[in-house]
Amino acid sequence: MAAAVIDKSEIAMLALGFTPTDEIIKAREKLGIKTQDEFIQWARGALETAAVDALKAGDMGAFERRVTQLRRYYFEISPNSQQAPSPNMATIMGLYLLFLLSADRTGEFHTEVEQLPEALTGTPQIQLPVAVERCIMEGNGTKLKACVSQAAKDLPHSELLLQRVVNQVRIKIASSLERAYTSMHSKTACKMLLMDPKDKKSLELFAKAENDRKAADEANLSTLELEDPSTPAQARLRNRLSTRWVVEGDRLVFKKIRDDASAMPALDLISNMIVTPPISSVLYKEALVKYCALVRVLIVSTGHRC
Repeated sequence: MAAAVIDKSEIAMLALGFTPTDEIIKAREKLGIKTQDEFIQWARGALETAAVDALKAGDMGAFERRVTQLRRYYFEISPNSQQAPSPNMATIMGLYLLFLLSADRTGEFHTEVEQLPEALTGTPQIQLPVAVERCIMEGNGTKLKACVSQAAKDLPHSELLLQRVVNQVRIKIASSLERAYTSMHSKTACKMLLMDPKDKKSLELFAKAENDRKAADEANLSTLELEDPSTPAQARLRNRLSTRWVVEGDRLVFKKIRDDASAMPALDLISNMIVTPPISSVLYKEALVKYCALVRVLIVSTGHRC
């Protein structure tokens, strides 16, 4: 059924770009379509159905193509057309915004939001992905969970995309964890990764997925890039790919599968250090002075310049 709808949408997209011939008019009449506005409504509905079907099937490439095709019906219809705006436009565009977030295409996300008509930006379907993006930027996991729980009400068919968004956030958190720690309690890891602290099984599954993802990325790199990184970016990538996640008892351990001679623990300490302001401004100034002194010592000890 989904394939048939997609085939119809392709035909509709092609037919719209041509001056109606006698054959096209006859084909439309068989479908009960008599006017151009009726045809636009039919084609738009076919594409919307195809987009949702592609999303349900997990075919993100097809979903993106359908939304790209729908732009013509949403934003490029002639002003002389009597066609009313689609009631599904806010839902489709909201899903597309979530898709961009799930693919870590934040720049495109902001561009899309800025280009949306003002009438759309205030709808719950658009406000949801905007709120999700804000939670990600703030690093607020609690609010992100609240947005996910609200999604079923405000934005239908968004479950898969939200799972992908949360997983994308977890991958970024995971990258920071393995740089800042050598091991940590499994409950703490679950909490930081937006999981149920009691759900150790989810942590084990995520650890396996993380290791598989790194192995796949590593397979795409040349031996030269792995063994002799010539740039700092390659060195950091090599260091990240050399870390494997292992759940041992009640601990999550970050194990290195190879020695990294180019790693600079002192600089990693600087980049991962967080200075939390105490209540007293005097104590804060003292802590800041000590921190700056530590930075100078570490830089001198590693032979690097600011």
